[in-house]
Amino acid sequence: MIVSIFGCPNAGKTTLRNALKERHPGVGSYCIDDFRKEYGDGSPEGEFLAQMKFLETMDKEDGFYESSGAGMVASVPIWI
Repeated sequence: MIVSIFGCPNAGKTTLRNALKERHPGVGSYCIDDFRKEYGDGSPEGEFLAQMKFLETMDKEDGFYESSGAGMVASVPIWI
């Protein structure tokens, strides 16, 4: 099961993801920002790497996946 939660900043994505996590404690919970912190460095290349790691996890793990559509990611998406 993959649930993708996508929206603008401050739209309530994290609140929704946390509520889903509470109701389904055995399901993974992931946020693109965590991948940016771990793999990104603020560069377009770092953003690409963070997005690829996020997608790789989505391909392997069921879960709730949170991402937003602001900034460069929204205007020039790197998603495959």
